[in-house]
Amino acid sequence: MIDLKAYTCRAVIDWLELRVVLDRSTQERWINDEIRHATGDSPWVEDLDDPAEGTKFRIRFQEPLLGEVKKAVEAIDRKWKLLEPPEFRGMEISFDARPRVYSEEALAWMFGVLVRTHLPSRDVITDLNDRPRFAWGKAKEQTGYVLAYNKVAPKLRDEFLLRTDKDLMTPFDATYYAGAKGSSSSRRTMVKVIDEQNKATGAMKILPDGERRVRLEVTLLESELRKIGITSIDDLAAFSFQKFQGLYFKFLLPTFEQPGRRSTLALQAVTNAIEQDRRKKFLVTGIVGLEAMDEVKRREREAIRKRSKKSVKALEATSRRGAGRFSTMVQYEALTRQVIHALRHLGLRQRRSVR
Repeated sequence: MIDLKAYTCRAVIDWLELRVVLDRSTQERWINDEIRHATGDSPWVEDLDDPAEGTKFRIRFQEPLLGEVKKAVEAIDRKWKLLEPPEFRGMEISFDARPRVYSEEALAWMFGVLVRTHLPSRDVITDLNDRPRFAWGKAKEQTGYVLAYNKVAPKLRDEFLLRTDKDLMTPFDATYYAGAKGSSSSRRTMVKVIDEQNKATGAMKILPDGERRVRLEVTLLESELRKIGITSIDDLAAFSFQKFQGLYFKFLLPTFEQPGRRSTLALQAVTNAIEQDRRKKFLVTGIVGLEAMDEVKRREREAIRKRSKKSVKALEATSRRGAGRFSTMVQYEALTRQVIHALRHLGLRQRRSVR
């Protein structure tokens, strides 16, 4: 229950990382100087060969325009000939939603919507390191896991995926994660109140109320980018940015069985209890947790059918009309349109910059 028209939405490339190989050795600072002279920006540069002097470097550009990245690469090539075309090592693309009229409540509403309705593009349940979690810091005691699991026997996960009493809801002043750090793709959702943070010095910019927003970041490393055919700046410039929605920015809503359709009062009571658990699972753990619960239930139903071998009455089908893998989800169309619109404008900005 949210008025999406009360928010302005925008998509950005948060950062872009390239690997370059030069024909002769140099130092990080000289590469940074050359880029600054060419574009006015000072990206982060790291020597991949030797801390003092090498020929292989990775360069990270913050909120880049592809035209400026190309200028930087051309400047490097003029100074030190590139032995091979620059390779993409990773990229982070973000979707921002900012209240038109600022309030903490408006930020909290949108944070809850994004955390609950975003479906990651890959399985984040099987590997415990991928599991949805939230954190206020880096220490273990500052991290909470959204979905409970058996710490003694973590592989015995089905029981805990069905339960709702041990799940934890993500507080809106924490950062929500799905996907392990360093995995091919991962997600992070937060209420963004600071910017231009320098972890080394502790410096940061506190955003004024009118600039505070909710941000969903999707990090794509080299293997993931290769999978979708992006290995160079030109590949990304030619890519249809709206495709990122179907690939990484899917938003779904749950469906629930309507009461009163079961054949007996007893069966209806059981169904009502099951649906109440599903509602609670969605409200606390979102689409990710609900999909995991539904998958366990689907496996259980299949096991019952196989055991019964027609010796008992067949199980009744549910009345849900979702379009998800397990017929319990529908696309969140209003939010999907906002995301596609934001990504289309991001693509237009990037393509204009390389003309």
